[in-house]
Amino acid sequence: YHLAKRCIRMGWEVTSLSKGKPSSMRTLKKVKYLVGDLTKKKDLKILKKKFDYVVNAAGVVDHSANKDVFRAHYLGCKNLANFFLKKKIKLFLQMGSCVEYGPQKSPQQESFKSKITSLKSMYSRGKFAASRYLIELHKKYKFPVIVFRLYLNYGPNQDFNRFLPIIIDGCMRDKKFPCSSGIQYRSFTYVDDLVRAIIIALKKPQLSGNIFNIGNNKPVKIK
Repeated sequence: YHLAKRCIRMGWEVTSLSKGKPSSMRTLKKVKYLVGDLTKKKDLKILKKKFDYVVNAAGVVDHSANKDVFRAHYLGCKNLANFFLKKKIKLFLQMGSCVEYGPQKSPQQESFKSKITSLKSMYSRGKFAASRYLIELHKKYKFPVIVFRLYLNYGPNQDFNRFLPIIIDGCMRDKKFPCSSGIQYRSFTYVDDLVRAIIIALKKPQLSGNIFNIGNNKPVKIK
């Protein structure tokens, strides 16, 4: 939503593909909304026009459904990348995750080489497998791709099933909500900062083949 809004302001044509239409509060008049499932190759045929840039921010929010989570984040990304492999796009930008680094102590070392066997959740395995597949496409076919590994994005219009909205909503309603002791540190990234980073990356295809961490260098304790 925030990326689409920024691109519209820049005069770009924007098409959004997802399994369902967005809520009314996240619907923009000038965006063309398409419905399809990235894990099904036939659904991608709906993308008939020529595209310059592809940003893959698709995924499953409920991480308890392991099979669906892995398929959405790995197979969905793989199908989308293969679809655009010979389409001569300028850049494919993948929204990855900091969990791809596995069980490292902070601050994480960027030189650390993760192994999929060290990753515990299907979400982290799906994201890691997707990143690895995309980098291999770049090495073999010069596929123009950049991977962003994100650190806890937040901002206006976020769904209520995410971390910060759950806390805010619970406090405003004076209701109990599930939480930990809150002693862990996290790096939060405001959505407008992420959008700015995306626009910068789209304008620099020469950075293709790289993975970038998008976060905040001032971690805060959850509590």
